[in-house]
Amino acid sequence: MKYPIMKIIALAATFLVPGGSAYAETAESRVQSGIAKSQAGDPNGAVADFTRAIELDPKSVLAYRNRGVVRGTLGDYQGSAADETRAIELDPTSPLSYYARGLARDMLGDRKGAAEDFRQSALRGDADAEKWLTDHGYSK
Repeated sequence: MKYPIMKIIALAATFLVPGGSAYAETAESRVQSGIAKSQAGDPNGAVADFTRAIELDPKSVLAYRNRGVVRGTLGDYQGSAADETRAIELDPTSPLSYYARGLARDMLGDRKGAAEDFRQSALRGDADAEKWLTDHGYSK
């Protein structure tokens, strides 16, 4: 059985074009897109993708964590700290969000809060956090 060429093109487009019926936008796909945009030097596009991921899945630790990191690179330390706080609420076992929130707090001048976050990160095995504590005269 032969398919008319236009039907073949339309069927192929369904699988290849975002918005086609076979394309399912997910929080994971938005997180991956945000990571790619961040690595390509498009931090604002990355923030938009991470925000969309959060809209799709308000419990996406990766979306909050990554958006927080990118916000920090943009100088939005309040936004960064807020995102990392939410990531910690969702997953208190990972050292990454404590470390990133510690950086944001340090940039905001909250040395005591930063030290506590770096302590929490170090307790979870983060050597960079241990180094920060040592370099700044704090003990683990």
